[in-house]
Amino acid sequence: MLLDPLRAQRETIHTLGRRYGARRIRVQQRLPLTEELALLLYRSVEVVPEHELHRHIREYVFMEAVEI
Repeated sequence: MLLDPLRAQRETIHTLGRRYGARRIRVQQRLPLTEELALLLYRSVEVVPEHELHRHIREYVFMEAVEI
């Protein structure tokens, strides 16, 4: 997992997240926020509010997610 680049950009990522109403930002190994965040990380990004995670995958996602 590419945690070092994410952690290096932590403040920028949190600033972007706050701009779009995100309170907590966590990533999963597959790195599933916005076009800006994708450009910052040089990869596609999928943003899903916790309450919208399907109940069948929610536990798995939380187990795999890493808070930055």
